[in-house]
Amino acid sequence: MIFYIMKELYENALLSIDKSKFKYKVNNSVNQKLAVIIDPRYNDLMLSVIHNFMSHLNPRGWNLLVVTHSSHRERVKRDIPGCQFMSISPEFLDEGYKPNMSIKNYNRILMDAEFWRSLPAENILIFQTDCYMYKMFDEAHYLSYDYVGANWFNPVDVSPKYGGINGGCSLRSRQSMLDCLEFVSWRTIENVRKNQKKTYEIQINEKVGTMNEDVFFTSACEILNKKVVPIEERHKFAIEAKFHHDACFYHGWNKDYHTDEQTILMLSGFS
Repeated sequence: MIFYIMKELYENALLSIDKSKFKYKVNNSVNQKLAVIIDPRYNDLMLSVIHNFMSHLNPRGWNLLVVTHSSHRERVKRDIPGCQFMSISPEFLDEGYKPNMSIKNYNRILMDAEFWRSLPAENILIFQTDCYMYKMFDEAHYLSYDYVGANWFNPVDVSPKYGGINGGCSLRSRQSMLDCLEFVSWRTIENVRKNQKKTYEIQINEKVGTMNEDVFFTSACEILNKKVVPIEERHKFAIEAKFHHDACFYHGWNKDYHTDEQTILMLSGFS
């Protein structure tokens, strides 16, 4: 089955990374570029994903923030000396022996203005454990945008003009995310859709976290006229369900989005 083969190919590629060859360097404190991963399940695979990303990002001046369960603090500091650490508040964690977090609570974190205010940089690259970085992206081009990510194509959730921007591996302006949270609500989005007379079915609940954060930020960026990459160009930055050989990032390697041949091509670096 494609699902298992592709997933194993990426897992093997990640876990085979020689971590001894990469030494994390803390960049200047006034640096405005920060990569952020949020996952309470810190383990060897998550560490490999971090090394995959930071081997590209850190030499270009990007710092790292690991947001995970408080019990992993010492290991994170030992594995990546100098990186920044943030504990996930217990209110965002699921109950149980193993630290875990629901999708709803993940969304709640990214919909929390205090979280964004706490980030010590303006340019934020959000990534998850199910992401892979193939190559460095063009900073001169993409850092000028407020929100950059792969396309997603759910016809219910997409906004009329901006479509859908996946947040799982995304580049964002911290201030723009704060603007969205300050000036836009789910109710605002619903009212705009009604005024535009678009067929847009959405269940609104003012309690934060009832819908995906990337649905909110895509629509909010559209309402506030924030600058985002055109739909037809997003595949050059990141891909998810739709394959493209020129992507810098892939979100969803643990799903059956791509064929084995496409997976091998990307992981080989076309060598």
